[in-house]
Amino acid sequence: MAGKKIREIPTVIPEDEFQKYLEDVQELVNTWKNDNLGYISIKCQLSDMLCGIKDEDMVFTVSQIKRIFALARK
Repeated sequence: MAGKKIREIPTVIPEDEFQKYLEDVQELVNTWKNDNLGYISIKCQLSDMLCGIKDEDMVFTVSQIKRIFALARK
């Protein structure tokens, strides 16, 4: 075990922090909609954004991810 780095176990983002994150993402989605991006393009942008998040930064539940993608529909 000598020399091995111990990894922290990621935890799911708490609901109150997620709600703030969702509001920030909604503003970004609104900007994309104002730039005339369509539904599929916005979903692609959201996918790129989520894939760029490091595990130790934020971990989402499946339900939270669905809520993020639902912003593209509104």
